[in-house]
Parts: sequence; C-alpha cells; structure tokens
Amino acid sequence: MTDSEELAYYRDINNRAQSDPEARSLLLALRKKLYPNSSIPEHDIPQKLKSELEAELKRRDEEFEQYKTQQTNKETLAEYTKRKEAAQAKYRFTDEDVGKIEKMIEEEQWPTLELAAQYYSKMTEPIAPGGLGLLGLSQTKGALEQRKEFNDRYRKIFRKSGSRGREVLGEALDKVKSGEYLNEIR
Repeated sequence: MTDSEELAYYRDINNRAQSDPEARSLLLALRKKLYPNSSIPEHDIPQKLKSELEAELKRRDEEFEQYKTQQTNKETLAEYTKRKEAAQAKYRFTDEDVGKIEKMIEEEQWPTLELAAQYYSKMTEPIAPGGLGLLGLSQTKGALEQRKEFNDRYRKIFRKSGSRGREVLGEALDKVKSGEYLNEIR
C-alpha cells in the first residue's frame, strides 16, 4: 500500500466514524484519552454532566434509602411499643417485668413478644395451694423456682415412668404413706 492509498484509507475510516453518532462518540473518547489536556467540548460537556447527574442520583438514592429505613424503624418501633403495652395491660406486668421479658427475648431468641409474655406470665404466677402442697412447695417462692424444684424432686423419686401411669402413681402414694418419700428428699 502506498502512502497516498494509506492516507485515503484512514480518511475513509475517519469520514465513516464522523458520520456515525456512536462511532463519533467513541472516536472523541479515544482522542481525549490520547490527548487528555486537549479541550473537546463535544465530549467534555456531556461527560461532565453525566458524572454530575450520576452523583446527584446516587445522593438522592442514598437519602431515599435512609428515609425508608427511618420510616421502617419508626413503624416497627411503634408496632413493638403497641404490642408491649398490650401485653403489659393483659398480664398486668410492671415495668420491671417487661424489662425481664425483653431480656429473655434477646437472650433466648423468642420469636414473638406475645409468646414470651405468655410464658413469663405462666412461669411467674403463684402456684395455687393444692396437690403440689404434698411436695413441700411454698407459696413464697416464684413459680419458676417452684417448678424447677418440683421437677428435680420428681426425677429423683420417680424413676422413668414410661407408660405405667397407674403403677407409678401407686408407688408414689405408697412412698408418701410409708414416709420413704421424705427420706429420699433429704
């Protein structure tokens, strides 16, 4: 290829690139890359506007996400407060009780406040005098302590009962009548 043919070839490429808008944009970007200090308004202005627009859109999206998070947090807190107050009124909990329930939820990963409140209510309500009085439970202890103590005593006295309900009950009553029960507790 001679110099004049080569020159004609590159002129043809340049003319085609100048006539195609997408190719022209790429050609201007290439020229800017090769000559970064040169001023090419047709390339520089849209790039500057594009970068400013992207920055503004990013800032706006971040503000929107922050607002959305704040709204969600407010709604969640309002719903939680409403549920907490409902549970407090339903079970007549004190603020101290509610604090214990919240601690229980965090530490033991209870799925809902209502479920934790119901459990706490059942575990702290006083045990009514009755059949459990035989085992020596006092009404001054909390229900949780009494039930734990009852379960511990039960495990010591009545070895695995299986499905022999009447037999186990008969053995228990015999132990109580004979006084053997009191010896095993001590």
